[in-house]
Amino acid sequence: MSNLERITEWLPGLIVLVAVLSGAVIDYRHFRLPNRLTFPLILSGIIWHATVAGVPGTAFSLFGLAMAAFPPLLMFLKGGMGAGDVKLMAGIGAWMGWEFSMYVLIAAGLLGGVCGVLFRILRSGVSETYSADFLTDTDSAESSAEHKQTEQEAPEDLIRAALSSPKGRSQLLPFGVMIALSTLLLIAIDPQSF
Repeated sequence: MSNLERITEWLPGLIVLVAVLSGAVIDYRHFRLPNRLTFPLILSGIIWHATVAGVPGTAFSLFGLAMAAFPPLLMFLKGGMGAGDVKLMAGIGAWMGWEFSMYVLIAAGLLGGVCGVLFRILRSGVSETYSADFLTDTDSAESSAEHKQTEQEAPEDLIRAALSSPKGRSQLLPFGVMIALSTLLLIAIDPQSF
């Protein structure tokens, strides 16, 4: 195997690995995945596959992008995920194709669910009633009125409101971290898939 063939084989995985690890750090610290990370990842994946494999490579990349972005896009539209998560998954799809991306997405969803339950238990105990009143630090009648008002706001407004309070921030789970951990898990399980 020539050096060029090795680079062609390993570069997509290395690019994705650097991107998801960088994204995890940024998402953990700031609860966002910036466009300066996600857009270049998407575009470079398409350009790479178009250059290396022509039209079939472009089709592979675009199909991977679409398949990887569609489920998170639905979650984003329902308010369950940020736009950066959608674009990060699209970038993974553009580089790695639809199959690897689906494994990452499934693993990230499962890992996110498990982490969400564990964090909830560790923070509040099993017996606490689950309440959506994370937007304020008080339990007054005023906070209930504010919560009723926010129920009609757009999902991104609720996320912004949650990020503005320490209690609300502690209720959010940065999904970019779950994507990175899932990518690492898949590499550990099957390095050849990467």
